[in-house]
Amino acid sequence: MRVPWIVAGPGIAANQRTNAMCHLFDVLPTLGELCGVSAPKTSEGLSFPWTLRDPAQAARADLIFAYRDVQRAVRGDRWKLIRYPKVDKTQLFDLQHDPDETTNLAEKAEHAPKVAELTTLLEKEMRRSGDSDSLHDAKTTPAEWTPPASKRAP
Repeated sequence: MRVPWIVAGPGIAANQRTNAMCHLFDVLPTLGELCGVSAPKTSEGLSFPWTLRDPAQAARADLIFAYRDVQRAVRGDRWKLIRYPKVDKTQLFDLQHDPDETTNLAEKAEHAPKVAELTTLLEKEMRRSGDSDSLHDAKTTPAEWTPPASKRAP
């Protein structure tokens, strides 16, 4: 996440920065469109040449992330929801007020509607992308962990 992408060329805004969100697989179709080349039909990436021309223009509204069968997440400009199905744990962060993600708001009652909204969005995006994993594991293990006892003799 947060991989810098530096682009220069005709029609590209010079000396500009943007916080527009995109996936790395969006690079191919975006550069292709700028060069007049079609993206492969198998590409999952979306093209955002307008963001390169005008950094104030948004690219993707939300991004989804996955790590194996352990974690799924969705992030927008302000909110980030992370779901850990194997340990039945959810995290919600307000990136505007907590960019370092230090305060989990998921268990606070006043944020239940935001958790529900982002969970629904995450499930929808998972289905759209062909991710068949579940956000709820039938068999969960506790999130607490302690290192195993040493097997060395005293």
